[in-house]
Amino acid sequence: MGRSDIVSIIIPSYNTADYIIKTLISIQEQEYLNFECLIIDDYSTDDTYDLASQFCQGDSRFKIIRRLKEYDKGANSCRITGYKSISNQSEYILFFDSDDIMKPDNIKAKMAILKNNIKINCCFSWVGTFNGDYDSDNDYLNTVYYKSFFSKDIFWDFATQEIVFYYINGLFHRHYLDKLFADFGIEYFIDPELPCYQDYYLFLMLIDKGFTFELIEKPLVLYRDRANSISRNLQTFDSEKFDIGLNTLLKIRNRLSTLGRANRVFDLFITRRIISASRFCFLNYEFKNAMFFYIKGCNFNFNSSRGNSLLFAPLYFIYICTGRLNLICFG
Repeated sequence: MGRSDIVSIIIPSYNTADYIIKTLISIQEQEYLNFECLIIDDYSTDDTYDLASQFCQGDSRFKIIRRLKEYDKGANSCRITGYKSISNQSEYILFFDSDDIMKPDNIKAKMAILKNNIKINCCFSWVGTFNGDYDSDNDYLNTVYYKSFFSKDIFWDFATQEIVFYYINGLFHRHYLDKLFADFGIEYFIDPELPCYQDYYLFLMLIDKGFTFELIEKPLVLYRDRANSISRNLQTFDSEKFDIGLNTLLKIRNRLSTLGRANRVFDLFITRRIISASRFCFLNYEFKNAMFFYIKGCNFNFNSSRGNSLLFAPLYFIYICTGRLNLICFG
């Protein structure tokens, strides 16, 4: 293998002492051997840094560094630090998380596709999900199957989550990312100010710039389903974290507007989430929160490009109280 075969794996890490060693072992056991793995510690307060440092001493392909202090705390700041620290010789980039698992053939299978087609920017695979302690293939909860990667409008299918990409399951040609980062700045794509929906935003921006990809219809990476994820709490409606996720989506919407991309499809997508949160609170007798989200949904609807809050406000209310009205009729 030549210098162009080197894969740089970038892993942000913060307080994942309970998981990180199994993640690193899954990388160490890759059938593809020509890689470097950079662990970017976000100034953990547990034993993460010490455990990872000890692991690195036993394998020269692994290295741990701290996040650059010029960036605020956060996973994307660690990813930027990692990208700026990779070897000049590497030609492929793989972003991963410090609590997830790679199957042994993950890199090998994706490299086989990328090396044979320079026009493909990234190779994905299916994703398995699990919780608790991963020990074997029998620990899957489910597999995230992609309905199609060949839609008529990939941007909006991804924006509304008909199609899903994750940081952890994409292997990139480095020359592709280098060119985009040189033209627009790395923070344009890997935004250090986003507290959640980071991979969602990245791939929206990549797709907008003509992103090309290939899919392996096999789960090669396993995602740990952790209950304290901010993005997950936007779907499960943890009242303490809901606003963080929602405000992030609204920030993304504003950026889509600058690209001429924000439209009623994305507005409906956001409105559905807000109103579903209200329905969840109603069912759990959190009537104050239910009304709060109801008003928020109506206000967003009124101020968005849809602008028909007066017509749909009673329909939202009926759904919240009864659950009988299919949200799709809100379109």
